[in-house]
Amino acid sequence: MALYGILGGIDGNLEALRSVLAAFDARGVKKLACVGNIVGYNADPDECGELLRARKAVAVAGEFDRIATGLFGFGACPGRERHALARTRRDLRADTTAWLRALPPSRALDDDLALGARARVGFVAGSEAAAQGLCRLDRGRTYLLSPGSVDAQRKSHRFAECAVFDSDAWTIEFLRLRYDAAATEAKAAVGGYRSLPVFDFFYGLERIPQLASRVARSALSALPAPRRAGTIIGTSAR
Repeated sequence: MALYGILGGIDGNLEALRSVLAAFDARGVKKLACVGNIVGYNADPDECGELLRARKAVAVAGEFDRIATGLFGFGACPGRERHALARTRRDLRADTTAWLRALPPSRALDDDLALGARARVGFVAGSEAAAQGLCRLDRGRTYLLSPGSVDAQRKSHRFAECAVFDSDAWTIEFLRLRYDAAATEAKAAVGGYRSLPVFDFFYGLERIPQLASRVARSALSALPAPRRAGTIIGTSAR
């Protein structure tokens, strides 16, 4: 039996990641597959990277991983995310940065499974799990599934999400696990990963030109195409 532990959206949340790994161990999972966003919002990016590397996890890079390592700019990240990502970029050790930068955007697990790409069963990053509980898949169909996010600090609930895929039985079990969210938040606040509301306001001001540009482009695209000189638009008979 080949069991894969599917996870992603860790965002530097060590407490949630430990809860997920403990659940995988209890189910006899030996192979780990990470769909990205290993770092990005919480105070333990290096520790999360170390755990995945120690477990020989097969991983792909998410958008937060690329931003945190300087491969992408901050773009249109909301204020809280931008602040945390900037802090992560400053704090990341060189070895973690090198590892994250080397991760591909997609990769195959075997002939039928892939991360960040389409396959008979493809796994992609997502803030919410594709389903809940145990699901039996149809071998004659193709699937693109999200295990949800390990980190839940920005959600109304505080459950780490992940999934266990059985490549023999062709089933996937979506899990929601408790973790010490208070400890995660306290470390993030002390470590400077949380912005004050006043900074969120100024981050919002920085985004106004970008939003104005988008609105202007949208308005221009809605206008009728200009008439070409010399083109006959219509005729009338006398």
